[in-house]
Amino acid sequence: MKKLLSLCCLLLLCLQLSAQDDEYQRLVRERQELIKEYEFLNAQNSNFWGKKSKKDLMKIIDNLKAIIKKDTEIINSVQASYVKRNADLTVKTEKLQTERKADTRMISENIFEMKRQVANLETRDKQRLQRIKELEDRLQETKAAKTEHDMITVFATLVALFLLFYVIRLRTKLAQKRGR
Repeated sequence: MKKLLSLCCLLLLCLQLSAQDDEYQRLVRERQELIKEYEFLNAQNSNFWGKKSKKDLMKIIDNLKAIIKKDTEIINSVQASYVKRNADLTVKTEKLQTERKADTRMISENIFEMKRQVANLETRDKQRLQRIKELEDRLQETKAAKTEHDMITVFATLVALFLLFYVIRLRTKLAQKRGR
């Protein structure tokens, strides 16, 4: 959307500059016509002795005044175009600065939001690592308890087997003593 708006503004500026150039070219053409007329009038020698008459001089003066007036119009046109161009450039500069500030603010906000998200993710990561550590500790405790339980079971089984073998041995000895 911003690109389309910028393109439209650029197109309007180009059209306006070409219109100003057309006006400038028209004024320059009119000035050139006045200069040709001046050259024609300056070449006229209508006086009796082949010199310029008072009427010729008056026409030349009027023509020179018209040339000066046309030069003034050209200067005013050029100044007006420069003033307008400077105003347009000032407006564009201010617009670009405003856009830059808005973009900078938006980028800063995005960076702040991303930093906040990173902090949240780091906190979650720490919590998960803490939970994993707690579960590993519980697993170790459970393994230790199971190992202890297994050792007690093995010890009790060995004692029971020992007692069983002892009882069997005593019975065989007792049976041998009776049978003798």
